[in-house]
Amino acid sequence: MNELFLNQAELLAALDAVSARALVSISREKLFPTDIDERRTVLERGTESLKQRGMLRVDTDNKAVLDAQLATIISTMAFPRIAIAVVTNDQQAGLRLLWFYQARDHIIEHGLTRQRQHHITEVPDVSALIARIQAFLAVKPASNVVSGAGPEASLEMEQEVFFTVKRLAEQHELERAKELLLNCGFAAGDANALLQVLEQPLAAGNIAILRCAPESETIVDGRNLALLQDGRAAWSARQKVPGEPVLVVETTAATAIKEQLRAYLEELAQV
Repeated sequence: MNELFLNQAELLAALDAVSARALVSISREKLFPTDIDERRTVLERGTESLKQRGMLRVDTDNKAVLDAQLATIISTMAFPRIAIAVVTNDQQAGLRLLWFYQARDHIIEHGLTRQRQHHITEVPDVSALIARIQAFLAVKPASNVVSGAGPEASLEMEQEVFFTVKRLAEQHELERAKELLLNCGFAAGDANALLQVLEQPLAAGNIAILRCAPESETIVDGRNLALLQDGRAAWSARQKVPGEPVLVVETTAATAIKEQLRAYLEELAQV
């Protein structure tokens, strides 16, 4: 089973069958109906639908039992070791969100279609996972020096200063924003290039890699990488040390993003 679509009732019935009550990607309040009667009705509808599709059976104790492949998929989603949220907002496709879950040797991709169907796909390995994230974000293959920034512009700055610069750029107060960047040590060309992408990004993305407690959706650690792109270059921002408000802001490209994602995954897996 490489790919499947589940409606909301089917997903809830599948989660209930593995005794899961939450997903990292969906708040507990939005997942299961709080009204007992409504919850029972939804679960019965989802159970019957999965039975008809051959994905679920009811044993002699009247307990729902998922097909082995579906049970593995749903358990990976409900009890991941690593969960990854990828958000992108570009001028053509608008705001989009994908979730990935990793547990043991299994990796699952989870998205929602326009018809509110849960689109669930098995990902074969970490390399394919990283490639999928890069494709979803449409990360540029290489930074373009025509942007005016140096080929490897990189600087550290206080997180709050970066957010202030970003806000000023979005409000088109470029001189004030540039002064802050120059005070942080940015060269004039690098400052201009960064402000250009902050003011009018063609695409903005964010990757949150989260480590979850065993057999739980509870998040215990995480890493975050922000991405901004325009027609000329791509920039990333990440905390220099996890949990400390100092960012590394630098030009980037697909290869660098790939290396950073792999490093984060390995780091969180070893904790």
